[in-house]
This record gives sequence, C-alpha cells and structure tokens, in this order.
Amino acid sequence: MSTFILTGHIGSGKTLAKNILENKGVYCICADEIVRDLYKRPGYIKKIKGIVPEAIKKNKINRNILRNAIFSNELKRSKVENIIQRDVLKKIKLLVSRNKNKNLIIIILPIISITKIRKYNGMILIKSYQKIRIKRLMKRKSYSKDNIKNIIDYQKKIDDFSKNADFIINNNLTKERFKDQINKLYEKLRNE
Repeated sequence: MSTFILTGHIGSGKTLAKNILENKGVYCICADEIVRDLYKRPGYIKKIKGIVPEAIKKNKINRNILRNAIFSNELKRSKVENIIQRDVLKKIKLLVSRNKNKNLIIIILPIISITKIRKYNGMILIKSYQKIRIKRLMKRKSYSKDNIKNIIDYQKKIDDFSKNADFIINNNLTKERFKDQINKLYEKLRNE
C-alpha cells in the first residue's frame, strides 16, 4: 500500500484530480469532506457558535459566512482550526489504517496551517497561476473577491507544502491536459 498527500492552493484543481483518480479506482480521503461532515454534528455547531455566532443559521453552520469570518479574522481562524484539525487528522489516520488493503490511497488536503501531518510515501502538489485560480473561484457562487484574496494571502503566508513536494502537476492549460498529467502520475504512483 502506498499513501500520498495531494495538496494545492485554493482553485488549483484538487477536486478535479480527486475525481479523475477515483474514476481509476483510487481510494481518496478528502479533508474538506471530513470537515463538512464534522460541521453537521451538534457538538461542532455549538463550538463554532461560540467563536462565530453569525455563522449559525437554523442550527446549521453556514460555511460561506464561516469562511468569510475566519479568513478575515486571524483569531477566529486559529480558534476554528484548533477545534477542527485534530479530529480531521484523527479521521484521516483511521481511514488510512482501515484501508490498508488498498494499493493506493490519496489524501487530499488544502494548504492549511498544520503541524502534525505525516508525509506518508510522498507529496503531490497541484500548481496553478493565481490569475487562473481566481477566475475559477469567481465562477463559484460562494466566493467573493475579498474572500478569495484573504484565502490566497493566508495560503501564501503558511505554505510549507510547495517546498516539500515530491511531484508537481501544473494545471494552467486545459482540463484534458490536466487529466493526462494526472493519469501519468497515477501510473507512476501505482507502480511505487
């Protein structure tokens, strides 16, 4: 079994890479999906309400409001990260151990401030020009220009992943070109 971390800045193409790899039968663990699941739990709703009360609507976490709040307020972001990260990493570790029978596991992580992540067998970085990432993000309903700028600025500040990548995929051209690169990477990884 080989386990790799796949990461990249917001809008770089991590979700598209995940979909391509899953279509090839690769077991993918997505940190964002784990967070979305945690945000549905009453205990997390209560904790988030204590930090960003305006993000709770009808006893649910409004992720857009929460995202805007944490990326414009360092103290709130730090408090939310402290609540979430430990449980996300614990869940990733559990899923990896439960799926040791899989030939290849890919853990999809955003570029976040994280101190306790294993490198596993290697790290894959998806890179894309900032201008292209902004254009992609503006197509999503849930992102404002200010929010995108705040997230990009934050990720630039804390990005240790880029200098530790074993594989780098550039996603600046077409989806077809990106898919070709992911397919080539898949062939390389499954033979490691």
